[in-house]
Amino acid sequence: MADAPDPGLKIGPRDTTIAFIQQLTIGLHHYVLARAALHASYNRPALMLSQQAIELLIKAIHRLENETPPNDHQLIRLIKNVKAPAPAYFEEILADGPKYEFLQLLSDAYLEPRYGEAGLEIRSGAILQNLDEIVFCLRKTWAEKIKWTRTPQIYVPVWLREPFLRDNRHFGSDDVTDNFMAVLLPLA
Repeated sequence: MADAPDPGLKIGPRDTTIAFIQQLTIGLHHYVLARAALHASYNRPALMLSQQAIELLIKAIHRLENETPPNDHQLIRLIKNVKAPAPAYFEEILADGPKYEFLQLLSDAYLEPRYGEAGLEIRSGAILQNLDEIVFCLRKTWAEKIKWTRTPQIYVPVWLREPFLRDNRHFGSDDVTDNFMAVLLPLA
């Protein structure tokens, strides 16, 4: 009897010990891919990746407060539900009408149009500008909460560098690395 083919995937066991780093890392990877997808006009996947990037970064900050983040995809609710005292940047988002609206629309875009049943109007330049600023500030907030002396670099493979850095007002070449363990480097 022949062995069953390898499905190429195994899930588990569940361990939340380093979830605060894993969620940051995965969130930053989603952000890199969201930028590339927007530049390639893969708009629906780009919106899903953008929402997931921000969601995971917010949840990574929840983890730093020893909280298990709620199983929720609504970005504003995730920000409102962080344990007090909330990071200053969370308060800024809640008070900033355009950022608040962007996050609400991004939450809606994550769920509503992903099956192609709802229309979308995409202005990728505006999305990138909002996404870049919010991810930059969430990454900085995470690093400040953990008291790292510098914010972690983002792993961006060489072949994705150009779309990642193109028109990016918040991240430059010093913020990226081709070391996939970059987030962990400040621990050394």
